[in-house]
Amino acid sequence: MSTLPDGLIAFGPNTNCTLDLCPLEASIFRYRPSVPANSIFIGIFGLCLIAHTIQGVLTRSWGFMACMVAGCVLEIAGYAGRIVLYDNPFSFNGFLAQISKYLPIPLICITIAPVFFCSAIYVLLSQVIYHLDRSISRFDPRVFYWMFVPCDIISLILQAVGGAFSATGTTKKDVDTGVDISLAGLIFQVITLVLFCFLFADYLILCRKSNLARSGMTKAMTVFLTFLFLSILLVLIRCTFRIVELHEGYFSHFFRQEGEFIGLESAPFLAPDERRISSLAQAVERVVPKKVKCDEERPSCRKCLKRSLQCDYLDGDVRTKPQTDITKSLLDVELMHHFTISTAVTLAPDAIVRDLWRTDIPQMGFATDYVLDGITALAALHLARYDSNRRDALLTHASLCHTNSLSKALPLITHVTSQNCSQLFIFGILTLFFNLARPIEKEDFFLVGRGVVPEWLYLLRGIDTVVQGQDAIMLSSVSLIYKTSLSAFDFWHDHSPETFDPLSQLQCHINGIPDAGNEAKKKALNQAASALTRSYTFLYGDQFQAQDKFRGFYMWLFEISDEFLTLLSNADQEALCVLAFYTTIIRELEKYWWVQGWAAHLMNRIFLSLDGEHRLWIRWPIEEIGWVPGCTFR
Repeated sequence: MSTLPDGLIAFGPNTNCTLDLCPLEASIFRYRPSVPANSIFIGIFGLCLIAHTIQGVLTRSWGFMACMVAGCVLEIAGYAGRIVLYDNPFSFNGFLAQISKYLPIPLICITIAPVFFCSAIYVLLSQVIYHLDRSISRFDPRVFYWMFVPCDIISLILQAVGGAFSATGTTKKDVDTGVDISLAGLIFQVITLVLFCFLFADYLILCRKSNLARSGMTKAMTVFLTFLFLSILLVLIRCTFRIVELHEGYFSHFFRQEGEFIGLESAPFLAPDERRISSLAQAVERVVPKKVKCDEERPSCRKCLKRSLQCDYLDGDVRTKPQTDITKSLLDVELMHHFTISTAVTLAPDAIVRDLWRTDIPQMGFATDYVLDGITALAALHLARYDSNRRDALLTHASLCHTNSLSKALPLITHVTSQNCSQLFIFGILTLFFNLARPIEKEDFFLVGRGVVPEWLYLLRGIDTVVQGQDAIMLSSVSLIYKTSLSAFDFWHDHSPETFDPLSQLQCHINGIPDAGNEAKKKALNQAASALTRSYTFLYGDQFQAQDKFRGFYMWLFEISDEFLTLLSNADQEALCVLAFYTTIIRELEKYWWVQGWAAHLMNRIFLSLDGEHRLWIRWPIEEIGWVPGCTFR
């Protein structure tokens, strides 16, 4: 605390100096803060406050908006305090507006405002991970909330406590104690930011190895991530400057240089801000496309092309014209309701994908009749399981809707375009679910020669070929399902398979097949068995979750070769043994209604097709699924 002759006090809560009584050099800053510069900062932060408020309301990003609004309000309060210091550089309240919370009204200001900006950045990174590919992240995205936001709170508390000590101190020692506490909060904030930068950079490096992440790395997202990283870097520079500034207390050389303050305290928060708002809006537009009124220009309206959206105005030969003479029955309405509230949530382990099935897919169905028929057919099968009184009627209706869907969609399979690829993709998945879910009968197999191959095995492998090369699907809402498949492919190959004794014994039997004339066969069998080992890793590994086991179910079907399918079609004994081991994975997923009974049914058909020697090869999967010869159930 500085004292002057005649009892004048230049600094502290009891200051009584004014410019008329004391020289400017006796003030804490030794200069009068620039009114134009601080007014400009108040105006810019005010505009940012309005922009972030509007953006937050429109996009419903409440957490991000709250952090940014709080930070802007505090910055405005801090610069208002500096303007107070222009009129009276000895004003202790004006000084505290920059470091603590003492004004005529309680406001926290410049020193602790960056804490809220950092919290907003942490929120954004977790959302980016969810949007690009969370499977490659070393941590659950929620860790960025649980770990970094509490660190921000600790930093905020330390800086607030330090400011309070500075505000209430009556001696220089008390003020210096407050400075030391604030300095500890700033140092802790810098350490947190450095760790965050390391994890952020690590995730961006992992994104380069992920097909799913690369597909979501649009130009807007790249610009957004660039300025997000720039924001972190500038906040880090600002906090480092504050540490240097406060290292020697409020009376240091750096504390009394307005040029350094403006350049290293104020400017870092404004440099990225307007860009950040713009790039964030573009990135959000990619994730949640705005509703655009179509101007009905073929083949795609100009407004949709401008925003890189899939146009709803489809060609006449793709989009079925509404039939005014056909009124949907009350049963169809009931089935659509059942699909949205019940069936949809059973189709995927991932909550986000379930929500897509519950909302976006029915909306697509209302615009595309073969998708609507597929939805109705699947819902009828699901409801038939729980309504025994109407079971036969519901199964008949499901078969009728499925037939209608096939008759309308199959002619389009050979004419896939950017306008119908999303609809045909969903049609293929609905058809797959229908073939899995319908009551199992002996006829539910393609009997090629003496083979025993389920129809849905071919369907699943065929869905991907329908949409290959169709970039438009990545701009539609169903891209989430397609991206999940890409993510599963990366996840599948990034995890080394473990060793399973039963599979090792099966591979020994395969390797014992004579080489002469069987090279292609042995290669196909070993490839299928090796892929099965990866699936088993997800099935029996304790570290994997439900969606990982789900990946193990369908990724094997994509990994097997066409040669292996040919062997199955010809009822090759060794190929059927490999398929028998796959039933253990199906059995693990029979908590899903649409796959229930398939493990036992497949095993029964395989067992009947095998000779006595090869039946011994499949003893382990028989015991694993608990199947009794001659017994099928569903």
